[in-house]
Amino acid sequence: MSETKLEFPYSLLNSFLAGFLHSFVAAALALGLTIYILAAYRTKSYQMNLILAGFQYYFLVLFAHWLIYAFVGVGLVVFIIPAIIISLALTMVNFIIADNPDISALEALKKSNQMVKGFKWKYCCLTFRFIGWLILGVLTL
Repeated sequence: MSETKLEFPYSLLNSFLAGFLHSFVAAALALGLTIYILAAYRTKSYQMNLILAGFQYYFLVLFAHWLIYAFVGVGLVVFIIPAIIISLALTMVNFIIADNPDISALEALKKSNQMVKGFKWKYCCLTFRFIGWLILGVLTL
């Protein structure tokens, strides 16, 4: 039996399409998780139905995530470092949308960039501290 191997353009297209289709569900669930975390922190009540609350703002969060993917993609075309800086600048978009769902997607991206200005390096170091937990989680899976 011969094995069919996809060549470069087709494998790249498949990866792009898979990520694009994945964003239809992941964007709303990520916002729902953010809403759940904020509610758990602020009110100390843990309501699992809040994880699906992101679907109330489906098109807003979907458009915001597509903009994030576009900006990070442009950063990747330039070089890897600008993509990392852009992704660090846009980390607070879900929290901004969760607190202010009437905001536009582009305004949420701008506000996120303003919020993390001067704190990107500290946030990057914070995320590096969790690499050990990530590796431990993968090993125990």
